[in-house]
Amino acid sequence: MHFLDFSKTREFFSKKSKPVTFVAGFGLVAVAMLVITFAASWSVSIEPENASLTGCAKNIGNDSSASNGGYVKFGCDATTGWKQSALTGGGYVNGIAMSPTDDWANLDSLRGVVVTDVSGIFFTNNGGKSWIPANNAAVGGGDMRVASVQWHPTTPGLVFVLYGDCDPGSGGLMKSTDYGQHWAKVSSTPIVCGNGMGESDGYGMPARRPRVVGKLMGIDATNNFIYVGTFNKGIMRASLDNLNNWTTIALGEGTQGQGKFYIRGLTIDDKDPTVVYASTYDGTNTDDGDGRIWRIKSANLIPSAEKLSASPIDTEDILSLEGNLYAVNAGSGIEGGVHRLGASRTASTSTAFKRIAGPNYTADSCADASQYANNCVIWFSVQGYVSNGKTTLWVGTSNTPLIGSAYKAFWKGSSTSAFASDDGTWTSSPAAKTNMKNDVVGSQGAWWKYTTSTWAIPGYGYDYDIGDMAVGKDDSHAIFAAGEVGIWRSTNQGVDWEPAVDGFLNLVNREVVTDPNVAGKVYQTNVDYALFESDDYLSTVKSWTKPSGMNSRGWSIFIDGSTSPSTVYFGLGDRDTNTGGQIWKRDAAGAWSQIDGGAMGGTRPIGVATAKDTSGNQVVVAVSQANGLWRRVGSGAFTKISLPTTATGKTFQAQAKSLRSDVQIAPGSSTFYVYDRQSGLWRGDNFGATWTNIYSSPTDTESTGYMRVHPSDPKVVFISDTNGVYRITNADTAGSNAASAQKISGSLTNTGAMTLGPNNQLYFVTRPTSSSRARIYQGDFGQTSPAWADISDDYFQSWAVKVITIAASKDGRLYASSGNNSTIVK
Repeated sequence: MHFLDFSKTREFFSKKSKPVTFVAGFGLVAVAMLVITFAASWSVSIEPENASLTGCAKNIGNDSSASNGGYVKFGCDATTGWKQSALTGGGYVNGIAMSPTDDWANLDSLRGVVVTDVSGIFFTNNGGKSWIPANNAAVGGGDMRVASVQWHPTTPGLVFVLYGDCDPGSGGLMKSTDYGQHWAKVSSTPIVCGNGMGESDGYGMPARRPRVVGKLMGIDATNNFIYVGTFNKGIMRASLDNLNNWTTIALGEGTQGQGKFYIRGLTIDDKDPTVVYASTYDGTNTDDGDGRIWRIKSANLIPSAEKLSASPIDTEDILSLEGNLYAVNAGSGIEGGVHRLGASRTASTSTAFKRIAGPNYTADSCADASQYANNCVIWFSVQGYVSNGKTTLWVGTSNTPLIGSAYKAFWKGSSTSAFASDDGTWTSSPAAKTNMKNDVVGSQGAWWKYTTSTWAIPGYGYDYDIGDMAVGKDDSHAIFAAGEVGIWRSTNQGVDWEPAVDGFLNLVNREVVTDPNVAGKVYQTNVDYALFESDDYLSTVKSWTKPSGMNSRGWSIFIDGSTSPSTVYFGLGDRDTNTGGQIWKRDAAGAWSQIDGGAMGGTRPIGVATAKDTSGNQVVVAVSQANGLWRRVGSGAFTKISLPTTATGKTFQAQAKSLRSDVQIAPGSSTFYVYDRQSGLWRGDNFGATWTNIYSSPTDTESTGYMRVHPSDPKVVFISDTNGVYRITNADTAGSNAASAQKISGSLTNTGAMTLGPNNQLYFVTRPTSSSRARIYQGDFGQTSPAWADISDDYFQSWAVKVITIAASKDGRLYASSGNNSTIVK
C-alpha cells in the first residue's frame, strides 16, 4: 500500500492525525491505546473455493498480564492453509455496497463489497459476518487505493470499482462478474485518487477534504452506459460494451466558464437514467465549479449541463429517490445539513433546495465559508428507500453533534410526503454509548472491547467519518456503515450497532518475527500501534501501554535469544517522515529503556541487531534511514561507522525512501551482515568494527531486497532480490564486491520477502504483476538446486499484494506481514 512515498500517501491513515484506540486486533487506523477483550472467541478456516469462513469455538479467559488487560482470539490450530491472524479490523473504508439483486431479507447470504484507501477490496457472502480479501492480478502494481464501488442495478453479480493514486496508468476501472470475489482490469481510464489528494498536491482540490472517494459512479442499465465523476476530467461516459472508450460529456476543464471541476458525488436519476447529477467542491480557486450541484440532461446522447445555482454548497453526497434529489453537506455557504429538491429533473435551475428540519443542527455553524471548521458538522453520506408510501433517509456524519452523553453519528428520517410538505420524523443513534456493541459480527462472539476515550467508534468521539452507507429497501433490512475506521452493521434499524470487521485486514504491518526460545511467541511491528506480541502463534494478540517518552510507531525489531526470556530491541520513528527515531530495549525482566541517546539525529532505525562480544559487551548495530550505519558497544554511545567506498560507487543508505534493512549476526561468530537496498550486502567483522561491501545487488523497492544468514554456517548468506534468490558461499572472507553468488530459485524471479525455517527450509515470495498473482515457495536450502513447492493458496494470493516480511517459528509455523492488509498465518 503506499510505503514507497509517504509524502503522497499519509492521508490514507486519517483525514486528521489523531490518536485512536486499537481494539486488540480491530485495526483502527491511527489508533492509540489497546483495549480490553473478553472471554469467548473463535477460530477461522478458509474455504477458498466458495469464499466462505467457518468458525470453531474456543473458550479463553481474561489475560490479566496483558497491558490494559486485553487480547483477542482467532485461528484454529488444526486448520491447514493460510488464514487471518488476530490482527483483523481496518482503517478508512472508501465505499461499501451490497448486491442490489440479492434478497436482503436473507441477510446471511447477502453479498457485498467494501473498498479501502490502502488495502484494496474485500468481499462478503454472509451479510458482513466475515470478509475475505479479493485482490488479484488486477492490482498487481501494488496499488490498493480504491476510490469507489458500484453494482449494476439489474445484472446479478456485476460490480465495478475505481482505483488508482491520481496518476495516469496507476489504476482505472475493474469489474467482477462473481459478486466481487475476483476482478479483472477493464480500463486504465478514468484516473482516480483512491487515497485522497489535496490542494497542496497541485490538483486544485480543496485541502480541507482531500479524499476524492465515495459515490463516483452511476450505471444506466437501460441505455447500457456507465458514468464516472473525476477530480480533473469532469463527468466521463463509456458504453458497458466498450469500457476502453471514454468521453468527457460534461464539466470538463474549461467548460461552463469554469476551470477544473472537482467532483465529489454522482448519482443517476432513478426515474430517468438519462439525467445525471454531480456535486462539486468550491475550493480556493474561483473557477472550480462553485461547489454547486450540476444536472446533466440527455447524458446518453448530446449532454447538456446545468448548474443548480441554489443548491447547497460543497455537497458531500447525493441521492435520487422517486424523482427527488437529496443532498447532504457541511455547514458552509448555504446552511449545512440534509436538503431536498423536488421533481429534480424538471425543476428550475434557480429553485432553492429545501433544508429538511429534524436533524440536530445546533453544532452546525461554520464561521469561515471557505473551510470546514472543527465545530462544523459534515453531513457526510445519504442513502434511502421508499416503502409502503413512506420515504426513509439514512444520513451519516462527521464532526458529529453531541446530544446527551453520545455523539450522534447516524440519523434516520421518515416522511409520508417525501419530505415535501413535512420534515418527517427523525431519530439519531447511538442513543447511548452502550448501543455500540462489543460483539464483532460473526460466530466468534465478543472478542474485543473498547475504552471510553476513543474517537474511533461512532458515539464515542465527535469526528468519526461515516463516509458511506448501504441500506436495503425497507425497514426490515440491515443498515451498513463504513468510514474512518472499519465497518458497522445494524439489524434493528439503528438501535444497536456492531462492528462487522471479521476478516477485514486493513493494518499497516511491518516486521513480523518469532522468538527463538518460545514456541508460539510472535512479535509484530506496526506504524500505527508500535508493537503487538502473541504467545500462541497470533491466535491472540496483546498490545501494551508504551513507556513514557517512547514513540508510537514501530519500524524494526530484533529478538536476542541469548537471554531468558529473550530481550527485545525495538526501532521506532514517526509514521510519515524520517523523524522521531528511537531504539528501545526490553530486558529479560520486562523493563523498557531507551538506548539510542538521540545520537542518530532522530532518523528512523529501520534495521537493528545485537550480539555479545568476547569481552561480554553488548554490541548493537543499527541502520538509520538515510543516515548510515551505527554501532554501540556496551553502555557507550552510538557512533556512526565510516564505510569504505564501494566498488560500484554506491553509497550506503543514500535514499530516504528505503524503509527497511535486514541486519543479522552470524550464529556462533563475530560477524554482522547488513543488506542495504542502495549499495548491497555488507559484512561487519570483529563484531561490526570494520566493514566490507561484498555483494552489489541494490534494489530500491519496498518489497524487494532481503537477506538471511545460514543458521549454523557463517560463510553462507541468502539474498532475495528482483532477479531471484541467491546463495553466497564465501560471505565470511569475500573482498569488495567479490562474493560468490549462485542463483538457487531457478526460473523464479521477481522475488521479495524471504526467511529461513527449521529443517533447512527456505521460504520466499514472488511479487504480483499485472498478469500474475503473488505466490510463496518452500524448498530445502541445503540442496544445491532446491525443488521449490508452491505453498500459496487462493486466500494467500488474494491477500499478498505487498508482503513486507515473512517469518517461520521453530516448529514450522509461517507468518506473512503486509504493508497494507495486516498479517496472515499458516
